[in-house]
Amino acid sequence: MASPEFRAGACQIFVSNKLGDSAKAFLIKQPSAYSKVFFLITLISESMKSIYLLFFILISQSLFGQWTEQDSFGAPSFGDIYFWNDSEGIIVGQFLQILQTNDGGEEWDQQSLGTTEWFRKMHFLDENLGYAVGFGATGVMYKTNDGGDSWEVVECGASNPLYDVFFTTEEKGFAVGISSGRKTIDGGASWTTLSITGTSGATSTLDVYFFNEDLGFVVGWNGLIRKTTDGGTSWTASTSGTSSKLSSIFFTSLLNGYIVGEAGIILRTTDGGETWDSLDSGIASDLYCVHFTSENVGYAVGAEGMILVTTNAGLSWFVESSPTTNALTSIYFPSVSVGYICGQNTTILKTTNGYTWHEEKYSSAEIQIYPNPMAESATLKLPSGIFQVQLFNSLGQKVNEWNNVQNTLQITNENLSSGAYMVRVMNEQGISGEVMMVVR
Repeated sequence: MASPEFRAGACQIFVSNKLGDSAKAFLIKQPSAYSKVFFLITLISESMKSIYLLFFILISQSLFGQWTEQDSFGAPSFGDIYFWNDSEGIIVGQFLQILQTNDGGEEWDQQSLGTTEWFRKMHFLDENLGYAVGFGATGVMYKTNDGGDSWEVVECGASNPLYDVFFTTEEKGFAVGISSGRKTIDGGASWTTLSITGTSGATSTLDVYFFNEDLGFVVGWNGLIRKTTDGGTSWTASTSGTSSKLSSIFFTSLLNGYIVGEAGIILRTTDGGETWDSLDSGIASDLYCVHFTSENVGYAVGAEGMILVTTNAGLSWFVESSPTTNALTSIYFPSVSVGYICGQNTTILKTTNGYTWHEEKYSSAEIQIYPNPMAESATLKLPSGIFQVQLFNSLGQKVNEWNNVQNTLQITNENLSSGAYMVRVMNEQGISGEVMMVVR
């Protein structure tokens, strides 16, 4: 999967007037599923004087028929998806949000463990035991023993963001991210530094994958591929033939594996990861996740709703029809015919037979803030229901909270300085958010 970053020269700029007549939001859209940098620039004239406010919010992000867009919630984006069977599954994402379903995605139960942190990836050993990792100010890790119903913090000692986690047994697990990773051999009770980059210095890694207890790989920035054959005790470098960012890896057998990454790159090995060959994807979009349902049939998903499929072990790839242009971050098939995808802006897609696709739409109720920008006060208009409302400043710090809010909420500028704030609205059905500008 992709990682939070901003790359100059690789963006599109969109302009919105959602902040009001005197303010505009410039969305710098980059080819990364997990990082959207919003430049909120408001130009306000007061008696020949212009005030320029600049605020950066980093959200750290056919052959067959069509995908089905499932019901999903308000603003946050999803990072990873996993299903134990065709009906029971889980999604993790922004705000440490967790969604669970037991009816194939018809309905989702939602909970949120955090405020501005992200869940990026998860790994389950069985229907009960699982881990999820991500980032806030530092790396975050949580553990569940009941299939995601409840979670507890794991103190893994990660001072930097974590991007992936994988356990080969209940005792031995690995977490990777920026700089060095973390390793446990006692079920997460204690963690040590995972050195996987050799003598050339620390390099950030995006995905860790084990085919069995001994054979494992990590991939990451600058074409990084590292391989272990002794369960993670030692790691050796493999030549990728590229300096591109590599985001996701998957093996269909002991010898055959695939890697996807930025600019449509797809690599394949037929000798257990000793050598890697480049395959022609036919696209230039970033790819964030790869998954195979058999030796021959596989999928890759990525930026701008991209869905690729192969039926001949990667020799050729076809672009699937997709009902969304949102970045797609994770794909998983619990069986040969039933598959799920999650992604940016709470996108959830589903197929029920692997070759015929139907589309469903979900329209979430919007929240409104007026006036925006505000000077002394603003009114928050809510859809029907009872909500909790939280207000965060540009540093991600919660500055106010209101409970049991219905219909409208009056927000004043008391204890608020000029700048941009994130208004977070949530109830048992999900989370939504809007940016609010304060000018004093």
